[in-house]
Amino acid sequence: MLLRKNWLRLAFISYYASPQLEFHTSSLRGAGTDATVSFNMTGERGESGPVRVDAPLEAFERGCIDAFTFRLRRLGKLRRMLLSHDNTGKNP
Repeated sequence: MLLRKNWLRLAFISYYASPQLEFHTSSLRGAGTDATVSFNMTGERGESGPVRVDAPLEAFERGCIDAFTFRLRRLGKLRRMLLSHDNTGKNP
């Protein structure tokens, strides 16, 4: 019986993934944003829904690479990712 409990616990833990995403901002004039950035991933097993990137104010500046780790349910093979922002901030 104890083995069964451990198996259920492991199955629950493996339901989630922790992908690290890198955001590469161009070095061209006008690149970068102070807006709130979010994304939606679609995979073989479904959709993440909108995920807000909780980033410091210095993130997403021109010519920078920012990396963040997220806790998402496993989506299988990635098919599509929609990246967006809400046009807020001093330099959206």
